Amino acid sequence: MSEVLEKAASRCKVAHLFRLQDYCLLCTSKECQKADWPFHKKSCKSNQESALVAKRQDEAVMAIRRLTGMHLEKPLPSQILQELPVFLRHFRPQVCAAGYHCLGIKRKDPQAWQHSIFQLRIERLPNPPPNAKPWSYYKISDAMAVPIRMLVDIWGEEFGPELQDMLKQGDIYHKENVKEGCVGTITTFLVCNSDGHDRRVISWAGHDPEGWGDAGKDWFGDLVRAVEEGCGRLPSK
Repeated sequence: MSEVLEKAASRCKVAHLFRLQDYCLLCTSKECQKADWPFHKKSCKSNQESALVAKRQDEAVMAIRRLTGMHLEKPLPSQILQELPVFLRHFRPQVCAAGYHCLGIKRKDPQAWQHSIFQLRIERLPNPPPNAKPWSYYKISDAMAVPIRMLVDIWGEEFGPELQDMLKQGDIYHKENVKEGCVGTITTFLVCNSDGHDRRVISWAGHDPEGWGDAGKDWFGDLVRAVEEGCGRLPSK
């Protein structure tokens, strides 16, 4: 990690190095929360609304499962929403590097972060061991760059305002990252569909001119291996 990012991370690894929409679930530093409040306020409200919706979905899902006797072992919506930020926080450096290489910022387009997002899909294991850490409940299933113009078409009129708010939030975070010496801010969508619906966590990661190093021969394979090793499913090299 570069000296600039080291300095940023020393203040608050969650709020400054890898800005999370779900940061209110992760960051416990009162000083950092207070300083970041103008940028966090909107996301915090969104999180509270999402939590309320998830709770109602939990109740509806459990009612159906009890009636049918099916899928009782599957996680509830609120459970997945709580676990995704934990996975993202634990594998932050690996996800940052993967997003940087996936967008081709170093070798193809230094401005790719302005017109595309990094979408990382993960899958929850059906029956994780009871003593396993929450981040090890998941495995990588897919990763790709998604043009923002495609998101506009996919989200449509119904979710258009939410997308615009997300883009504005990214602009705010980028301005803050520039103050720390960063030249770009990558938007990451961490997506999981292990309960029949897409659950999403949105995050922002700044990078300095040095970026996240060279991609190597297989950045996606490197990410998968890093997660499998970090979850104890593969021996570390």
